[in-house]
Amino acid sequence: MPKTFSSLLLIPLLCALLAVSTRTPAVADPPRPREFTLNERMIERLGAPAGPSACEPRSVVSDLLRQIGPSAKVYPTENYYYFQFYQGGKSYSGSLRFTPGKREKGILEFACYETYASWLQFERGTDFFADLSEKDGVRLTAREHLAFELAVEGHTTTFSLNDVDQTPNGEILTANERFVGRIFDESGLRFDLVYIPDRKSFFFVLDTRTQVDETFVTVSPHVHLGRRTGFVFYEDESRKRHILIAVNSEETYKNSWLDGPFDQLPENHYETNGFWNYVYDAFPDLKGRLTANGTFLDNGSIFAMMPYRVYLSQAGLAFIKTCQESNADRTDLLVCLTNGHDK
Repeated sequence: MPKTFSSLLLIPLLCALLAVSTRTPAVADPPRPREFTLNERMIERLGAPAGPSACEPRSVVSDLLRQIGPSAKVYPTENYYYFQFYQGGKSYSGSLRFTPGKREKGILEFACYETYASWLQFERGTDFFADLSEKDGVRLTAREHLAFELAVEGHTTTFSLNDVDQTPNGEILTANERFVGRIFDESGLRFDLVYIPDRKSFFFVLDTRTQVDETFVTVSPHVHLGRRTGFVFYEDESRKRHILIAVNSEETYKNSWLDGPFDQLPENHYETNGFWNYVYDAFPDLKGRLTANGTFLDNGSIFAMMPYRVYLSQAGLAFIKTCQESNADRTDLLVCLTNGHDK
């Protein structure tokens, strides 16, 4: 669901610094041919006529399945399959969501809206959200573990949800930290969500045990900026881990694929990980307000967690130096960097 946050501050790329990549190239597999995003196609599609029905769900899903083909992989761990298209001189974004508790009943969550832009004030009332089922001409059927077949107007696609391994990585945890779950963000990066019980604080650690599809520039000692994502990491040398401390505020405003992992929690494993035990320990006022799948009972919005900052300018990263200078203790520093307050 679209969410926005107040803009804070930005970092100009430091071009003179060399990029450091944690990516390990595959040895066994031959390189795949490039896939191009073509300006030609965008311009041609912009000219397609569109009226109030640009986000009509049945036609959108039908066209989407026609393009995808017989199978698809849903990588984000809150089970969103994102898409974007152009029509009538506008850009539209949206998603299909295979929500626990609904997907088993044949219900698909659908979202479609004009793509957000920082130079416009959008009227969010035009955003389109709906629960689709067979009565809407959309048939969703469970086929096997975390695999669902979607059929619309003669087009059928099987969506395989991401069964991310939830085995804790003990090497990155201190004695007073707890593993909450492993997530796959729509940016293409994986993170471990970690909880500090005595501080009631969460934070995300970059999972570097598998290929990390990002390159970095070092903007200050122990601080690294992702060239592609704009994610800012603090390198905790004592545990050999990279902690997410900030994302770019323009991306959060746009609700883009680079808005951070706040809305990609490990919902396929909430029960097995004891996820809500940690959440209610940190936020006891939420007890009784959420479903088992993380939906607020009063308004239908989705629980999200954002233990990191946002930045828009270089001055926005001044908090890093302030935290380093005022917190000698490692845990105090971590909480300051990620949650914005001292002990």
